[in-house]
Amino acid sequence: MIALVAGAALHAALASGGVHADLRLGPALVGTALLRVTLRDDAGHPVRGARVSAHVDMASMDMDPGYKPLTAGPNGTYGKRVELTMPGHWHVQLRVERPGEKSQTFDTPVFIDLP
Repeated sequence: MIALVAGAALHAALASGGVHADLRLGPALVGTALLRVTLRDDAGHPVRGARVSAHVDMASMDMDPGYKPLTAGPNGTYGKRVELTMPGHWHVQLRVERPGEKSQTFDTPVFIDLP
């Protein structure tokens, strides 16, 4: 499920391979935004100790910033500030790596508006 209102915060609920990611990006405006992800397992328990990284780029541009690590917080939360440099269609891709588990990838589009 993806909920998006231009300029408001993006909220996406994504799932893959037994990991549920609650992704928030806001504000969805040109400038600095906070990317925050909360990870849970199928039983609803926080996923701690994962290596989480994000690739955030414009869908129509050849911008390859690569994957950047997110900082771990409490209760399965991970986050970082990202720079959204221009309005338009963007793409957020998350990679979650847990010891002894297959890595998971999550993708979601987002529209970035002018402030």
